[in-house]
Amino acid sequence: MKVLLVGFGDIAARVAAQLPASAAAVGLRRTPSAAPGHSGVAALELRAVDASKADALAAVLTEPFDYVVATLTPSAMSEAGYRASYLAVAENLAALLPQHPSLRRLLWVSSSSVYGDQRGDQWVDEQTAAEPQRATAKVLLAAEHALAALPCTVLRFSGIYGPGRHRLLQLVRAGGPLPGAPEQWSNRIHSDDGAGFIAHLIAAQWRGERLAPLYIVSDQQPAPLGEVWQWLATQLGCAQPLAAPQQSSGRGGKRLRATLMQQSGYTLRYPSYRDGYAALLAAERS
Repeated sequence: MKVLLVGFGDIAARVAAQLPASAAAVGLRRTPSAAPGHSGVAALELRAVDASKADALAAVLTEPFDYVVATLTPSAMSEAGYRASYLAVAENLAALLPQHPSLRRLLWVSSSSVYGDQRGDQWVDEQTAAEPQRATAKVLLAAEHALAALPCTVLRFSGIYGPGRHRLLQLVRAGGPLPGAPEQWSNRIHSDDGAGFIAHLIAAQWRGERLAPLYIVSDQQPAPLGEVWQWLATQLGCAQPLAAPQQSSGRGGKRLRATLMQQSGYTLRYPSYRDGYAALLAAERS
């Protein structure tokens, strides 16, 4: 098995660590010297390649790969930044992969933000129509559409947390502000579970199982943001009244149900925010 990891950041490094020991992997990153640590793969090669450049990506794809996994980070948190990364890479893959006969599957990491932000108590699953509101979410959906003709599975991740992703913990320790309304539904996935699910899908498809074209990747417990905040404050010993948000971020106003992920046979390591944050806090104390 040979896997191409396009955008070798934290999630890709965790995917690499969970691939079969016999797998060979190539990671592409604009600046490999800044790549996160990685282990567990017998053969992992990092290359300085900007996948948004068609010629550079085409040179890599002269080699045979069974799987391509795209876990991108935008060059800037703006519509232009998303177009220069997500959309550019998607269009390049859409043009190049049809001439890549060894490809079994492309796994493309997108975001649950494509469902929009203000759905209240409504449950959202893989059957729910995407209705992006933010400009960046519209670009993400356009990137998904660009890949429609490929053997592709889109993975719409909810908010990723885990080692090195401590923004909410930092806000709680600082006493606020709460990044949204307390009653807003929030959804998350631990980075180990997000990566573990990608590795699980690769292994399943390698065994001959059929993958769905779309999965929501989120844990089993959506929760109001205020509930998560209060629980963390209690664990940290700094419980205090919720700080009023300076400005609503508009994030998390929906409840995600990861139906197909739950049916896939993957077992979450951290099925709720309590499980994941408890592990993070325990690691801090050790």
